[in-house]
This record gives sequence, C-alpha cells and structure tokens, in this order.
Amino acid sequence: MKTNKKILKDNIQFKLKNFGKQFKVFYRSWYGKAGFYILIAFIIIALLAPVLVHGNPFSAVPSEDYFKPLTIEDKKLNFTVENSLNQISASVGEHKAGNYYLFTGGKTGGQYGIFAITANDSGKSCLLFKTNGSITSLKAFSPENPTTLSFETDIFASTNNSLYVYQAICSSSGTSVKANQIAQASVNGTIITATVSTNNLRFVQPQAITDEFMGPTNTSTVSPYGSYTYAVIQNNTGRYLNEYYSYNLHELWSHKLELAGTPHIYFLGDNYLTTSRPIVIVTEGKSVAAYEVNGSMEFNARYSFDVGKLEIPRAYQDVAGTHDAFTASNNSLYTINLKNGSMNKIYTASKDISSVGVSSGSSGFPSDLIISSGNYYYALEKSKAGVLQAVNQIKLPFGVNNIEYYHSGKFLLTNTTTGQMIYLISPFQKYPYSWHSNLKAPIGTPILFEEPYGFKVGKNVTDAESPTIAYLNGNNIIFDSFEGIPIVIGPTLHTVSGIPLPLGTNIAHDNVFALFIDSFPPDLEVGFAAGIMTILISLVVAMFIGYYSGLVSSFMETLALSIFLIPTLPLFIVLASVLGPSLLNLIFIFSLLGWPFVTFSLIGIVRSVKTRTFVESAKVSNMKTLSIMKRHFIPNMGTLLVYLTAINIGGAVAAVSTFEILGLVSVAIPTWGGMLSSFLGDFYSISVYPYATIPPIAALTLFILAFIFISRGIDEVANPTLGGRK
Repeated sequence: MKTNKKILKDNIQFKLKNFGKQFKVFYRSWYGKAGFYILIAFIIIALLAPVLVHGNPFSAVPSEDYFKPLTIEDKKLNFTVENSLNQISASVGEHKAGNYYLFTGGKTGGQYGIFAITANDSGKSCLLFKTNGSITSLKAFSPENPTTLSFETDIFASTNNSLYVYQAICSSSGTSVKANQIAQASVNGTIITATVSTNNLRFVQPQAITDEFMGPTNTSTVSPYGSYTYAVIQNNTGRYLNEYYSYNLHELWSHKLELAGTPHIYFLGDNYLTTSRPIVIVTEGKSVAAYEVNGSMEFNARYSFDVGKLEIPRAYQDVAGTHDAFTASNNSLYTINLKNGSMNKIYTASKDISSVGVSSGSSGFPSDLIISSGNYYYALEKSKAGVLQAVNQIKLPFGVNNIEYYHSGKFLLTNTTTGQMIYLISPFQKYPYSWHSNLKAPIGTPILFEEPYGFKVGKNVTDAESPTIAYLNGNNIIFDSFEGIPIVIGPTLHTVSGIPLPLGTNIAHDNVFALFIDSFPPDLEVGFAAGIMTILISLVVAMFIGYYSGLVSSFMETLALSIFLIPTLPLFIVLASVLGPSLLNLIFIFSLLGWPFVTFSLIGIVRSVKTRTFVESAKVSNMKTLSIMKRHFIPNMGTLLVYLTAINIGGAVAAVSTFEILGLVSVAIPTWGGMLSSFLGDFYSISVYPYATIPPIAALTLFILAFIFISRGIDEVANPTLGGRK
C-alpha cells in the first residue's frame, strides 16, 4: 500500500507531465509562441531596468546638463588680452560694499601694460601703468583694513626681464583708480617662471636690510618676516633662484639651480605668525628643491618620476608645521613632504591622472581630495587602516585639466582648452553636480571669490551674492555666480554636454529612453497584480454564488450585476479621488471594478459542475465543501482561469494607460500611459518630437497583443477542435 508521501509525489509528477503535454500544445500554436516570447522579453527588460537606467527616472538627464551658472556680466574689454597670460588677479580682502577692481595684463595700440577692470555693470577698464613687454605674472594685494575713503591695492608684476611694484588707489565709489610706482627693476637675464610672493603683506619700508635676511616689518599683525618675491632667472651662465624684497625690489640672494626641465615655483607660509620660516619651492623635471627666506636650503630631492603641478592646501599657508603637497605623474598620486622632501605613493588610478583638487585642509590630511582621470573624477578617502581609496566614481561630461577648491566640499572643475566648467557641490554624493557650462572656446583659469561682493545687476538692483567666479574668454571678461539657473531649450537628441540620448528628450527635458525603460516594472506590476487579484476575487465570489442558493447568494449576484452595470469611468474617477492615485490604490481600484465581468463568466461553469454526479457523490460521502471545490470545481475551470487572467493582465495595463492619457491619473511613477498624457490635444508637441510617442505606443501594443496571443494559445489547449492537438 502506497504511503501518503508516495501518493503526493506521484500526483505532482502526473500534474507536471500533464502540464508539459498541455504546454507543448500551447507552444505549437503560432499565437502562443509569439505571445510567450514577447512576455519573456518584457519581463527581462523589467528586471534589468535598474541596470539600464540609473537614478530617478524623471532626472535621468543629469541636472548639470540643464542648468548653467548665473552670468552676471559678459563684456568686451577695450584692450587686447594677452593670450600668453590670459589670467586676472583680484584684490584680496576687499569689503562687500562698493565696487572693486580686477587686474590683467594686456596691450593697446602696441603698448603693453597692466589694466584695471571695474567689476560692475559699467565695465570700465583703464591702462594702470605701462610695461616694457608682455606680462609673465601678476599679483594684487589689498590691505587688511582699507579706509572708508579709498581702497589701496599693491600690485606686483613681471615681464621677461623686469619687475614692477605699484600701488593702486581706488576710490570708495569705484569711479576712479590711479597707480603710483613704488619700484621697478631689471633682472640679469630672463624670467622663466611666474613670480611668487607673500599674499597679504603690505609693501612697507623695511626697518633693516641685510644681504641675506630681511628684518621684521613695522606691522605687528603680519608675519615677523618681510614681504618677499621669488623668480627663476635664466642667463648665459645658467638658471638661478632669486629672492627680492618686495618694497624696493632689492635682490637679497641668488642661488644657481642644478636642475633640468621646465621649472615651477611655489611659496609656502604666506601668513605664518610664528617663528617658523616660510620656504620657496622650485620643481624641475624629477627634482624638487626648497629654500628658506634667508637663502639656506631646506632640502633638495630627486624622484623617479616627473613632478607635475603641486597642489598645496590653502590652510598650509597659515599654519606652520610638517605638510604634504600632492602631485600626480601618469596614473599615480604622490605626496611630497614640504619639510624634508620625502615622497610617498598614495594612490594608483586605472588611467593617467589629469588634475588634482584638495580642500583647504589644516595641519593634517585634507578633508576632500579628488582627482580627474579620463572622463571620471574620483573622490578619495582614507580607510580605517589608513589606506587611500576611491569611495566615489562619477562620470564627467568632459575631460578636466584644472580643479579649483571653493569651500565646504565644493569644487569647480574646468577644461580651460574647451571652455567647459562644471560645479561639484559634494564629491561624495551620488549626484554631485549643480550645473554645467560650455563656452566652446578657451578660457583663463577662473578666480573663485571666497566672499561674495555687492554687484549691480540692474537699475538700483544689487545681487549681494555675486559674482563669485571671474574668468577671461578671449577679450571678454565674464562674471558668474555659483547659483545655477535652468536652461530653456527644446527637445533634443543629446545633452548640452554632448552625451547622446538614444530616444531624445521630451519638452520637459525628460530622457525618453529612461522613462520608457523605467515604465516596464510599474506597468508589469499593475498588470500582473490587478489581473491576478481580479481572478482571485472572481473565483471566490463565483463559487459562492454558483454553489450556494438563498438570500445571501442572490444579494451577492445582484451586487456584482450592479457594479458591472455602473459606468466604469465615473466610478473610477470617484474612487481615485477618494483613495488617491498611488500604485497600490490603482491595483485595488482595477481589481474592484474588474471582478464582476469575470465572476459572471465563471458562475455558469460552477452551476454546471454542481449538477454532476461526482459532486453529489462527494456530498454523500461527507466531503467538506472546500475540498469539493478544490478537487472538482477548480480543475474544471483551470484553462478558463488562465485564459481570463491573461485577458485581465493586458486589460489592466491598457486601462491605467488610458486613464493616464486622459489625465485622470497622476502618479509619481513612470508608465507608458504617462509618457503619452502630455500629447493629449498638444498637436505642436506631436509635430516637434513625434519620436517620443513611438516607444510607449509600441510597448502598449505589444504587451496587450502578447496576452491576446497567449489567450489564443490557451484556447487551443482548452478546445482541441481548434486544431492545436496533432
């Protein structure tokens, strides 16, 4: 005698074998096969949707591609900006109130010089003083506490063979500026680097001058050392690092450099208030040398790689101590100790590193460290074990060759060759960008202002938060705010930064491809959930009405008929308004409105099976009602249940799409119907970008056809006379 486990196993095997035979009949049907493959394709796309489209589907086009910086001013200068310099120098320490000046090198009428530019809506510029050649470097310093009547700015400039020190006097109203010469000197050779010097020190007459060391200034609130300027000079005897006292350009010392390559020069310790001495750093090729202000060598180190641009956190200018500079060579990131020259490789990227950005830092490791490599930037952070690792990798719309730190984790990433900029608001966020700008022409290195300035943007209107970025674009000077504003553009097949969009965008700038792919999961969820729930409700109600007789059964049948006869559209509108247009509520409403039709289709089968002899025999043998229904009723309705489920799933998707197209449903999820709702009565949009209507229409058509085909295939299983069996 068979055990219960054996009986159960044989029963499962019989059902599986029977299902296999029925599926073969279904699969031999052309309709069944086509519907099956279409449905499988839809399910695969729905499962892969999170991989195919990242992020919020309604923001799939990166926000930075549809926002740009707020341009406060874009004006043509009345002189020629030197292409060799293409940079500006801003006064440091100015108050927010009133106007201020920017300074740049240029020429007019064949005469080179330094020009002052008024940073307001008048955009006035004037030749401040003349030079004997093209400007190689320029720096402007402002006093810590300017008077209320005028703003004094000390300007240090250099040409190939001369140094200049001037004091610019700017009126408090910003209406006039003049320059008084403090000193001018020729050098013994050619200046081959930009000059570097202290930032916030006034050019005051020193108390004492010696050949090797400059005594303290008469200002107690600044560094105990004087204001120094450094330059690398080349003549027929070699290359030399020279130190000058900034007030009178007196040469304090000169050291011959035994280096090869293109030199770069840096200064560390602008604002040291301790007895620690600032140092000047020179890099050439594989070598780095550092000198104290008294001319003694701090260190002279040589490495196995070419030293690129040194990135020194700004706070290191204020706090003396042992600091590291960051530099990249090929695909490696290094630190160089600025006290003894020791080197350490801290990170290796998959591609060459094009630029490095560091936050202002303090005495320790900077809080934000990013690198650009290829078309990506990487946010780096130390692990608990002290190993530097990339914790965020974000694709950029362009290659970056310059990174400027603003504040509070904010960076400006630029490509000065192509004129592109992108504002990074947090290196560690998944969507870190605020806006993107593309001038499609070379620009100078942007100057970022730590403090906003009052800026006149219209008659009697002042924007107290702008500008915070200034840069040169050819002979134009542009002032931008960090505030992003939306770009008003029509549908397009690519983003502003040139990223191709397979299906373009609609009039709301939504990525059609992203919306289309992200519509698969919600539409399939609504279809399957509503279809299956409708069948379950209908099955329970149909068996209750068909099996039992009496007042309750009659009431249920009358209720089903009443719901069936009520117009669906008004009832749906009422229910959607009361319950709200969420995804779960939509499934509930479709199930509530769909069960009466299916119920009447099943009642007849239940009443027919009820009269069969095997049902009467089951009743006589005291079999429970639920067991009778499970064993005798459901198997006789199985094929029809599958058929009706297929019809209901396709119908639910068609219904939700229809209501969305009519604007009766507003849900914060992407659906095919939602993609078409904006076209209702909008013939202009249809004519401008008809391509946006094709994907959802094709998907709806194929999805509904899939279940029609599946139902036809099931018909051939249920009705052998259709020719499905061979």
